[in-house]
Amino acid sequence: MTVVSVADVRALVDTDLSDADLETVIAREEAALARVIGPLDGPRTQTFYPDAHPETFSLPLILARPTDAVTLSDNGQALASGDYRLHPNGLVIERMPGWTYWHGPMAATYTPNDLLEVQRVLIELTRLTVTETGYLSETIGDYSYSRGARGGSLNPTEAARSRLIQGLIPPLVASTSRLTSSRAWTYGRGWIANWNDPYA
Repeated sequence: MTVVSVADVRALVDTDLSDADLETVIAREEAALARVIGPLDGPRTQTFYPDAHPETFSLPLILARPTDAVTLSDNGQALASGDYRLHPNGLVIERMPGWTYWHGPMAATYTPNDLLEVQRVLIELTRLTVTETGYLSETIGDYSYSRGARGGSLNPTEAARSRLIQGLIPPLVASTSRLTSSRAWTYGRGWIANWNDPYA
């Protein structure tokens, strides 16, 4: 079952594809997007693995997708809601005073609240797929088009796809004074990736 219907796409995208073919394109785009951001809708559990470095024991936990509510367990033991709080941005889980550190593994169960944004991106990704020209360059009257060279920078279509998908990955901005390490703001790379696995 897809999160975007053929009717949703046809309302915004002009295409001559049959319903069956358009449904196939949508399914492909959803599968590709899910490989980047995880399941597109519904509840999920994100697991965190604090490592042996003392500083990571006290770092906030960063969710891969925003949510309105989250339940948290530490090494299989459910934590009381008063032991932690979800920051208003829906992404950061902070320890409340009295908790010394996370033991881990930490399991955060939640349902993302960004489905409308996911649907918008999927419609735009589908639009790019069904309207992309197969030619390296073309001229129609005063309009001319040239596809970017592969092996160098992304061509315009690939660049647009990348921007759309990256827009669903929340930037890690300093939303609280407790988030002090500048290295913690690089999502999915480097230091934070060693202890935060969004899809485990």
